[in-house]
Amino acid sequence: ARNESFGVPAHWELAKKIVKLKDRYSPETLIFGNGDIRSLAQARQTVKKTGLDGIMVGRGVLLNPWFFSERTPNLQERMNAIIKHAEIFEKIGNPQNFNSLKKYFKAYAAGFVGARNLRDRLMKADNAGEVKQITKKFLNK
Repeated sequence: ARNESFGVPAHWELAKKIVKLKDRYSPETLIFGNGDIRSLAQARQTVKKTGLDGIMVGRGVLLNPWFFSERTPNLQERMNAIIKHAEIFEKIGNPQNFNSLKKYFKAYAAGFVGARNLRDRLMKADNAGEVKQITKKFLNK
């Protein structure tokens, strides 16, 4: 529920009941669910299990930029992506707001040896050039 925010797991057990009500009173209405979806496979399984028409994904995509590709990128791909993200941000965003980009670094730098140290260094970067330098240095260790 809205007042529960992010602290409570999604109530998927209610989705089937909601779909039954929709089918009875307004079958043309589409019902989408949202909450705690971390993979495309999980989204598909939830739709199948609940009868929902679809799933909206929020944090699952922010935590995993490869969410829709259903594959795990290697370290080189992750580093290339973080560099590209920083370069695009500088090109179309406001470079003075570079700190606002940093909240996404964990999506790229997590789940491998040295990730925490890399994130710590990336958080000190002030521009895309520094992000590139830090990631290249990390890869060449």
